[in-house]
Amino acid sequence: MRHLVTSPLFLFKKWLDTTLYALSSSLGVAAATANQLTPYAPVEPKGWLPLYTMVTFRPDINYATVKRKAAFQNSILTAVGWASIGSVAAVAIWGLGYARKLLP
Repeated sequence: MRHLVTSPLFLFKKWLDTTLYALSSSLGVAAATANQLTPYAPVEPKGWLPLYTMVTFRPDINYATVKRKAAFQNSILTAVGWASIGSVAAVAIWGLGYARKLLP
């Protein structure tokens, strides 16, 4: 676990997770509702919610919903993370090729 939380992909996913949560909160999508006071409300939570927030601070979300929503959000974060790493690698390879052309 200690190794996982120091990997660049994990740190990027964590940053993206927090950013998406802040954006959805500022847009009012994940705003607090009356359903948060009712344990296991029948209404699905809307907006982006980090896993820790769903499990710890939301009594209206049951664990089956948390598991489903977390899996979906994790697949998005993983795809974006790998796409970002691929983009950085492609730019680095292009930059090295370009630098080779400049060298005599």
